[in-house]
Amino acid sequence: MVLTLPPFFPHRRNRDGSFDSICLKCLITIANARIEADLAAHDKDHVCTPSILSQQAFDRARTPR
Repeated sequence: MVLTLPPFFPHRRNRDGSFDSICLKCLITIANARIEADLAAHDKDHVCTPSILSQQAFDRARTPR
């Protein structure tokens, strides 16, 4: 099954002051940068390759309880 959610990229601040951009669709860290604004270009250019882990999480979230 192909994921149908649009990509979403929260940014996480690290202990060293840098920032990570994380794709919540395929569960990978897209990029790391010293300035958070620098992550926008990486977010825009990211192409998801869903992993088995992300697919299982997606399927579990769609299952009615």
